[in-house]
Amino acid sequence: MSQEAPLPPADGRVSEPQADSADLRGEIVRLREHNADLQERLHAHPAISLAQGVLMERYRLPAPEASFALLREASQRFNIKLHTLADAVVRTPHSPDGPARAGDRARTPPPPLPGLRTAGADRTHQGEVLSAALHRVMDVTGAGMGNVQLSEGGRLRMVRHSGLEREFTSFCGDLGALST
Repeated sequence: MSQEAPLPPADGRVSEPQADSADLRGEIVRLREHNADLQERLHAHPAISLAQGVLMERYRLPAPEASFALLREASQRFNIKLHTLADAVVRTPHSPDGPARAGDRARTPPPPLPGLRTAGADRTHQGEVLSAALHRVMDVTGAGMGNVQLSEGGRLRMVRHSGLEREFTSFCGDLGALST
């Protein structure tokens, strides 16, 4: 006696095996995070490319790769996001009678920041300052969540947050691009 396959439903649709709903939710979250990362790169790319061109012109660098390496090294050394540094390079006017290289400039110590507790007493990075300021404001106001936004290239970009989900921060980043 042979066993026959079950007949499809009368409406002609073939039912697929149900995926585990937890796996499906996990995949949706992963895809949303991946989309948010791609959106962030898409918004940052023009400013980084423009900064590469500025650096090539100002310092007579041989190729875009050399200017990108310079941006990447400075970003890592000073713990500043690459797109933030690129925006600063583009907005900073060139001084023809100034030092030829940033390393030739006199270094000044960072200003004192009373009331902000940061991890490194000898060197304070932008991210540490913004995080410390955000948490101090949240403590004073009793807020359970908050964010810090900086203007970059005519757009507001959320650079630090606490208590906010990734989907919300990505949505706010997209609004920042539309609001200018």
